Amino acid sequence: MRFKYSFQVPEEEKQKYAKAYIWNAPISRKHAVEICRAVRGMRLLEAIQYLEDVVKMKRPVPFARYNRGVPHRHELAGPVKSGRYPVKAASYILRLLKDVLANAKYKGLDEQKLRIVHIAAHKGTSFYKYRLKHVYIRPMRKKLAHVEVVVKEEGQ
Repeated sequence: MRFKYSFQVPEEEKQKYAKAYIWNAPISRKHAVEICRAVRGMRLLEAIQYLEDVVKMKRPVPFARYNRGVPHRHELAGPVKSGRYPVKAASYILRLLKDVLANAKYKGLDEQKLRIVHIAAHKGTSFYKYRLKHVYIRPMRKKLAHVEVVVKEEGQ
Protein backbone atom coordinates (compact mmCIF):
# COMPACT_ATOMS: atom_id res chain seq x y z
CA MET A 1 0.00 0.00 0.00
CA ARG A 2 1.40 3.37 -0.97
CA PHE A 3 1.02 6.09 1.62
CA LYS A 4 0.68 9.79 0.81
CA TYR A 5 2.41 12.20 3.15
CA SER A 6 0.67 15.41 4.13
CA PHE A 7 3.89 17.25 3.18
CA GLN A 8 4.56 17.35 -0.55
CA VAL A 9 8.23 17.45 -1.57
CA PRO A 10 9.06 19.57 -4.64
CA GLU A 11 10.11 17.34 -7.56
CA GLU A 12 13.26 19.36 -8.38
CA GLU A 13 14.57 19.06 -4.77
CA LYS A 14 13.53 15.48 -4.09
CA GLN A 15 17.12 14.26 -3.55
CA LYS A 16 17.57 16.66 -0.59
CA TYR A 17 14.70 15.21 1.44
CA ALA A 18 14.28 12.02 3.48
CA LYS A 19 11.02 10.72 4.95
CA ALA A 20 9.83 8.17 7.47
CA TYR A 21 6.44 7.17 8.84
CA ILE A 22 5.09 5.07 11.67
CA TRP A 23 1.45 4.05 11.73
CA ASN A 24 -0.75 2.61 14.43
CA ALA A 25 1.77 3.27 17.16
CA PRO A 26 0.29 2.43 20.60
CA ILE A 27 1.03 5.89 22.01
CA SER A 28 -1.08 8.79 23.19
CA ARG A 29 -2.11 11.08 20.34
CA LYS A 30 -1.96 14.12 22.58
CA HIS A 31 1.55 13.31 23.76
CA ALA A 32 2.61 12.72 20.15
CA VAL A 33 1.24 16.12 19.09
CA GLU A 34 3.13 17.91 21.86
CA ILE A 35 6.39 16.10 21.13
CA CYS A 36 6.06 16.91 17.43
CA ARG A 37 5.50 20.56 18.27
CA ALA A 38 8.61 20.56 20.47
CA VAL A 39 11.00 19.06 17.88
CA ARG A 40 9.62 20.71 14.72
CA GLY A 41 12.28 22.91 13.14
CA MET A 42 15.18 21.43 15.14
CA ARG A 43 18.26 19.90 13.62
CA LEU A 44 17.83 16.14 13.48
CA LEU A 45 20.75 15.26 15.76
CA GLU A 46 19.62 17.85 18.33
CA ALA A 47 16.10 16.40 18.27
CA ILE A 48 17.45 12.88 18.81
CA GLN A 49 19.48 14.09 21.80
CA TYR A 50 16.46 15.97 23.17
CA LEU A 51 14.21 12.90 22.98
CA GLU A 52 16.89 10.73 24.60
CA ASP A 53 16.86 13.22 27.50
CA VAL A 54 13.05 13.03 27.65
CA VAL A 55 13.18 9.23 27.84
CA LYS A 56 15.73 9.52 30.69
CA MET A 57 13.40 12.11 32.33
CA LYS A 58 16.05 14.84 32.30
CA ARG A 59 14.16 17.37 30.14
CA PRO A 60 10.38 17.84 30.00
CA VAL A 61 8.27 18.37 26.90
CA PRO A 62 6.30 21.64 27.00
CA PHE A 63 2.56 21.02 26.75
CA ALA A 64 1.04 24.03 24.99
CA ARG A 65 -2.35 22.68 23.94
CA TYR A 66 -3.22 19.62 26.00
CA ASN A 67 -2.14 21.10 29.32
CA ARG A 68 -5.17 20.80 31.59
CA GLY A 69 -3.92 19.71 34.99
CA VAL A 70 -0.30 19.58 33.83
CA PRO A 71 2.14 20.97 36.43
CA HIS A 72 4.68 23.68 35.73
CA ARG A 73 8.32 22.66 35.33
CA HIS A 74 11.15 24.94 36.37
CA GLU A 75 13.34 23.51 33.57
CA LEU A 76 11.14 25.08 30.88
CA ALA A 77 12.35 28.52 29.85
CA GLY A 78 9.84 30.01 27.46
CA PRO A 79 6.23 31.06 27.14
CA VAL A 80 4.94 27.57 28.00
CA LYS A 81 5.66 26.50 31.58
CA SER A 82 3.51 23.36 31.70
CA GLY A 83 5.30 20.16 30.84
CA ARG A 84 5.54 16.41 31.27
CA TYR A 85 7.82 13.48 30.52
CA PRO A 86 5.93 11.34 27.95
CA VAL A 87 8.44 8.48 27.96
CA LYS A 88 6.52 5.95 25.85
CA ALA A 89 5.60 8.38 23.08
CA ALA A 90 9.10 9.88 23.11
CA SER A 91 10.69 6.45 22.69
CA TYR A 92 8.51 5.66 19.65
CA ILE A 93 9.21 9.05 18.04
CA LEU A 94 12.92 8.68 18.86
CA ARG A 95 12.94 5.39 16.98
CA LEU A 96 11.20 7.13 14.06
CA LEU A 97 13.86 9.88 14.00
CA LYS A 98 16.60 7.25 13.95
CA ASP A 99 14.83 5.60 11.01
CA VAL A 100 14.70 8.85 9.05
CA LEU A 101 18.41 9.38 9.83
CA ALA A 102 19.16 5.95 8.35
CA ASN A 103 17.04 6.80 5.28
CA ALA A 104 18.97 10.06 4.84
CA LYS A 105 22.33 8.28 5.11
CA TYR A 106 21.16 5.77 2.50
CA LYS A 107 20.36 8.65 0.12
CA GLY A 108 23.84 10.12 0.74
CA LEU A 109 22.76 13.18 2.74
CA ASP A 110 25.03 14.79 5.33
CA GLU A 111 23.64 14.05 8.80
CA GLN A 112 25.09 17.25 10.30
CA LYS A 113 23.02 19.42 7.93
CA LEU A 114 19.64 17.70 8.36
CA ARG A 115 16.75 19.75 9.72
CA ILE A 116 13.21 18.61 10.51
CA VAL A 117 10.96 20.53 8.13
CA HIS A 118 7.79 18.56 8.82
CA ILE A 119 6.69 16.31 11.65
CA ALA A 120 3.07 15.61 12.46
CA ALA A 121 0.93 13.21 14.47
CA HIS A 122 -2.39 12.04 13.08
CA LYS A 123 -5.31 10.07 14.42
CA GLY A 124 -4.82 6.35 13.96
CA THR A 125 -7.27 3.52 14.24
CA SER A 126 -9.15 2.81 17.44
CA PHE A 127 -10.61 -0.40 18.76
CA TYR A 128 -12.17 -1.76 21.91
CA LYS A 129 -10.44 -3.92 24.44
CA TYR A 130 -12.63 -5.71 26.93
CA ARG A 131 -11.66 -6.17 30.55
CA LEU A 132 -13.39 -7.88 33.39
CA LYS A 133 -13.97 -5.54 36.30
CA HIS A 134 -15.72 -7.09 39.28
CA VAL A 135 -18.61 -8.92 37.63
CA TYR A 136 -19.14 -6.71 34.58
CA ILE A 137 -17.25 -6.65 31.29
CA ARG A 138 -16.19 -3.08 30.59
CA PRO A 139 -15.13 -1.98 27.11
CA MET A 140 -12.04 0.21 26.99
CA ARG A 141 -11.33 2.18 23.83
CA LYS A 142 -7.72 1.95 22.67
CA LYS A 143 -6.56 4.79 20.40
CA LEU A 144 -3.51 4.61 18.17
CA ALA A 145 -1.52 7.33 16.39
CA HIS A 146 0.30 7.82 13.08
CA VAL A 147 3.44 9.98 13.02
CA GLU A 148 5.26 11.22 9.91
CA VAL A 149 8.55 13.09 9.62
CA VAL A 150 10.35 14.79 6.71
CA VAL A 151 13.91 16.11 6.95
CA LYS A 152 15.84 18.29 4.51
CA GLU A 153 19.55 18.76 3.98
CA GLU A 154 20.31 22.45 4.28
CA GLY A 155 22.82 24.18 2.03
CA GLN A 156 25.62 26.50 3.10
